[in-house]
Amino acid sequence: MWTYKGWENLQLSEAESRFADYAETVRTLVRAGAPIDARNSLGNTTLMEAALSGDACWIRLLLSLGADPNATNDHYRETPLTAASHLGHPDAVRELIRGGANVNQPTQDGFTPLMCAAISTVAQCVYHLLEAGADADFVHPHGGFSALTLGVGAGLETDALVAIARKMRHPRIRREQVGQAIEEAQRRGRQDVVERLQAFLAR
Repeated sequence: MWTYKGWENLQLSEAESRFADYAETVRTLVRAGAPIDARNSLGNTTLMEAALSGDACWIRLLLSLGADPNATNDHYRETPLTAASHLGHPDAVRELIRGGANVNQPTQDGFTPLMCAAISTVAQCVYHLLEAGADADFVHPHGGFSALTLGVGAGLETDALVAIARKMRHPRIRREQVGQAIEEAQRRGRQDVVERLQAFLAR
């Protein structure tokens, strides 16, 4: 595998470096033929590292230089979008979507970006994904749960939960998953969620 001495040192957040100086160095490397999607010792591309840190400036730069927004890492087959969604980085999620990231690509374990965003409890990540066409009907192939039920359990705010429910298109899945979400909310004492989802089903 191609390596460049010091490449991993370029995988720094803006807070740790002077972005303009490092950005120009990256541009120079790429123009000289350095593979933009080279992986570090953890199996991550530089774009993945930027997504993990939530650095929207680096993400925007790397995408402009041709980084693959859907390249998965070597361990969990995560994309930068699933990583940014899981860690609750809304600006990173927005930039990755703008750069062509697949909003429905699941991880090796069957979790979509929307599921990851629901778990993160950062509502803005959920909204970005829904606006981009994320599949709210997707049900985990083994667990039988959706982003909605995961969000209830994690503590995602009520408005975001209702937004997910509203994007469910398949009648049977919507009925089953909203029903499960209501039961989960009852177990957790989230009466506001119970009432809003019941009203949604009754409309």
